[in-house]
Amino acid sequence: LNNESVTESLLGLDITDGILFVQSVEAAEIKSIEVNLFVLFNAIDIKGITLSSLASTLLPLSIQEVHIRYSILNPLTLTFDGEAEAGAFHASFHLLERLLYVTLKPSDDMLKNYRSTLSNMKQSENGEYVYEKTI
Repeated sequence: LNNESVTESLLGLDITDGILFVQSVEAAEIKSIEVNLFVLFNAIDIKGITLSSLASTLLPLSIQEVHIRYSILNPLTLTFDGEAEAGAFHASFHLLERLLYVTLKPSDDMLKNYRSTLSNMKQSENGEYVYEKTI
């Protein structure tokens, strides 16, 4: 994360206007990140994400918000919920098994313009798309 502004709070951090780089390539611009660290529960709320234009053939570039949660009550799993131009999504990542599981309720734009991406996912009976991968 580069070019960000960081403000510390009692239980966490507020980060604004960051640019995310992955292997020296700009991957996304992020408007705000709020990190809250509690005893039994940690939360990261990210808002205003714009993905790099490199991803434009795979999915819409705007992600309104992502909520990441970690609880000591379920210490091997991170959960993610969010809303994007691609649609609403829920994901989990099992740290030990390295299993990523994503459920997407695709937007009309995603259904119409990004069929090739959706073809890499399994469609469930309720119209949601599921992606599962060990990484």
